[in-house]
Amino acid sequence: MRYKIISSREAEKAVRRLNADDFRAITAAVDSLAEEPWPVNSASLRLGKYEGNLYRIRIRDYRVIYSVDSKNQVVYIKRIARRSESTYKNL
Repeated sequence: MRYKIISSREAEKAVRRLNADDFRAITAAVDSLAEEPWPVNSASLRLGKYEGNLYRIRIRDYRVIYSVDSKNQVVYIKRIARRSESTYKNL
């Protein structure tokens, strides 16, 4: 089953600012979430109200933070940020 990918405005802005190589790597990884929302390299996050429903994958120097709605088959991309930035703040 293929999941639908929905990106936040913040994530879309972050993607537009990437260089070409990072853009290709991140968009390929995000697109692959439609086929497998819980890839081997994903990690579940425990952040207060999101506990159990928030995940992250690492691509190069970036983190992609997302949630999965299994019932409606939707992957919500919350944030794309450099690993050096405070990625988890204000989620």
